[in-house]
Amino acid sequence: MKNTCPECNTVYAVTPKDVGRRIVCKKCGVVLVIGPDGFEVESAESDVVVEEAKPSEPETPQKPRAPRGPLITPRVRDWAVKSIDVPTVVFGIGAFLVLAMMFMPLIGKAKVERRTGLLQEEQFDHELDVKKLREKPGNDDKIKTAEETWAKRRENLNAEIKYAEFGNASSAYSDRYGLLFGFVILMVGSLGMMRAETGLVKRIFGASVLGIEMLLVFNNLLGGCTRLPGV
Repeated sequence: MKNTCPECNTVYAVTPKDVGRRIVCKKCGVVLVIGPDGFEVESAESDVVVEEAKPSEPETPQKPRAPRGPLITPRVRDWAVKSIDVPTVVFGIGAFLVLAMMFMPLIGKAKVERRTGLLQEEQFDHELDVKKLREKPGNDDKIKTAEETWAKRRENLNAEIKYAEFGNASSAYSDRYGLLFGFVILMVGSLGMMRAETGLVKRIFGASVLGIEMLLVFNNLLGGCTRLPGV
């Protein structure tokens, strides 16, 4: 549908539902009727009430969105394909198990220290409260109640410390087994990284890690090297 004035070529926004309406061109004053094929000039002497039309505003062109780049660039993908293989994955799993099992005793020890610190903190708070009560006369009943309450609380805190120590002792068995499996998987990964088709850096890294593992196992399980008498 043509939407320009035949006289002055002013552009108006019209739609098919506007067919039959009459408007006056704002620029040249010609009476226009909107027909099926667009604007038609009509005599200005018509008695039909017409509407004053407003030229259509030019549409602001939308900027096209910049295409998003891939999350993984080809260079990173090529490096991952060349560097990450089965021995590397096995090595990573073994390293994770070894580190996790080595830190489990430290975490258990920290748990006992945390509960011990809580006991000491509450002991200090209790002593301060009792000291404040003794500064004022007539607080004997409150002091007695505070002592009884603290005795029960102290017993519970000591029990929690003991349970934490028992938990550390019982988990040492599973931690040792987890450390053993981690070392075995780590050794398998190190041996795989020492293959001839792998790069020089991987072979050196795998051999170094394997040597360190053997030294650690020898030191922990066999007691390391013993000094000879008289040396």
